[in-house]
Amino acid sequence: MLVNSDHLKSVTEQNIHIVRSLNSPERLMSAAEEAARSLSYHLAVLRGQRLSTEREVLAELARELHFPEREEPNWNSVRDFIGDLGWLLSKDDAADPTRSQPARGVVVLLHDPGHLFRSNAVELAFLVDALGSQSQHVVSRGIPFHVIIGPMPEDYRCEVFLNLLSVSSHFCDACQMVDGDCEANEGESVV
Repeated sequence: MLVNSDHLKSVTEQNIHIVRSLNSPERLMSAAEEAARSLSYHLAVLRGQRLSTEREVLAELARELHFPEREEPNWNSVRDFIGDLGWLLSKDDAADPTRSQPARGVVVLLHDPGHLFRSNAVELAFLVDALGSQSQHVVSRGIPFHVIIGPMPEDYRCEVFLNLLSVSSHFCDACQMVDGDCEANEGESVV
């Protein structure tokens, strides 16, 4: 998909963005970082190549979203935390001392979902479902929350799988209409 920061600025229920193909996965990472920085959003990057088990998925999610210290997370606690995120949206986020202002929104980038799909499709389904369904609580409070998934594997099986999930109704329509390689124009971000 080809978007600029304006695409991620909106508060919308269609907040899951699928990125199909890019010349390099690093372009997606750079674009997500730039968009989050320019909008003063918290960026959580979940690197798919690091995720194979439930424990790895939950630990990475807890680390990237700065979940409050607790015992080891489980899917129930993750759903509760994602639906709240008050600590990320306040000045008191002790986990991120570099931030002087509260985050104005959240972007979660699931980078390289193909690895998790091939190694543990059930955990990918739990992750996308938790992010998609629980982020709606944040969105209902007028806070932008976006999930970017990509770049998608070339064979489209992962994307077909994701479209079967109940949260597919939260997929961004504008992103669904874009196909193939994307080329950014000056001043735009590929996200």
